[in-house]
Amino acid sequence: MNIYDKYQKAVEIVPKTTIQIQEIFALLSGIRGAIRHTASLEDLEKIKLSFPEIFVHLNGEYFGKKTNACIIAKDEKTMETMIDNVFNDDHSHFDQELEGRLLGYPDCCIEHHTKYVDRRKIHKLDMSIYDCYKNSRKCSPYINNLLSISTRIRTKKDEINRKKYELLNKDSQLPIYGFMFISHMPCRHDCKESIVMGKTIDGLLKKYYPSLEKIIIDTLSKPILYFSVFNQIVFDGYIKGEVLYYKKIIPPYFPISAKLLKSINEGNRVWVNMKKISVMKDNKTIYTYMKKNEADGFMVDFSG
Repeated sequence: MNIYDKYQKAVEIVPKTTIQIQEIFALLSGIRGAIRHTASLEDLEKIKLSFPEIFVHLNGEYFGKKTNACIIAKDEKTMETMIDNVFNDDHSHFDQELEGRLLGYPDCCIEHHTKYVDRRKIHKLDMSIYDCYKNSRKCSPYINNLLSISTRIRTKKDEINRKKYELLNKDSQLPIYGFMFISHMPCRHDCKESIVMGKTIDGLLKKYYPSLEKIIIDTLSKPILYFSVFNQIVFDGYIKGEVLYYKKIIPPYFPISAKLLKSINEGNRVWVNMKKISVMKDNKTIYTYMKKNEADGFMVDFSG
């Protein structure tokens, strides 16, 4: 099977599973040596049958929790190293940096990620996202993975919010867990190495799966008001200075505050600074949210 046939086969097979096609493209193209995902045994069998050269492994638990965590790798050695590192019995020798290298992440992003992993191996995600935003001069849609939440569900509260998220988007034709070109959290939203990776995956999608590519790039090229993983808003609009001018919010939808949502639906501007968020209708303020800290709601401009 030539490389063209592999990508075509991926477009036929992968969307019938819970695995993101962007991840399989990254593996087939050599950008990634392995991917970590959640998938059923049936999904992995479909992948293995279609791509016999790929190695797959399903584990019953991940860090002590029952799960469908799996690893898909390009070669046996990478697979064995990943299994030993991620799924060892007591996780005592889990190496965050090693995992990042095996997954093909840029060194700068591995270093940034590791900074925010505590002794219990829990990633302080929202803190690292704010740091990523704060250090960025310009935000590229090719590495916007704020909406890629499938690997960010760790607590019972996350599970509750995930179900709310799915309910809010149940009638959507969009890939509500697949809004990304890269799966890793970049060190900055203008990380050059990550942008190269993201553009490569975008190019492959544009060539082999153009209908999906258009949905993803259109959604990722929007301003996002970010509070936390399950509390963010995507706007159809543009930012000028500290003010967002918008027509409406767009999917995917998150379980945000009802009061905030109501005011946003009534307004057409949002003003965000270090202390507060003001929702306005033209020049009239209709709702003000006083922030608990500077990271409690910030606007990430992926629109250009």
